[in-house]
Amino acid sequence: MLRHRLALLRSFLPLDVPLPIVFLMVPIELVSYLLKIATLAIRLFANMTSGHILLLIVSSFLTTALLAGLSLSSTLLASFLFALVLLLMMLELMVALIQALVFTLLFG
Repeated sequence: MLRHRLALLRSFLPLDVPLPIVFLMVPIELVSYLLKIATLAIRLFANMTSGHILLLIVSSFLTTALLAGLSLSSTLLASFLFALVLLLMMLELMVALIQALVFTLLFG
């Protein structure tokens, strides 16, 4: 809003709109602009939260497998879970980069 000022307000009303529709069109466009910000925030929060919860669950399984003892099955399970945690961390990083790209494109 600081950069575009009046040009932003002009974007709420497309060209060649009949006068009776103007009073209906501007509030609808304004509400959609404000809701876009809210939906992006909710989407970012959901993506971050779901990734963190998944990492927490798999990490707790890893801790349980490590505390179970030194049997071959618990060692194999712990190795698998450790690799899974590393893969999930890389996935989280990629999701964060994609989210940053989406936010940059939509607000740029």
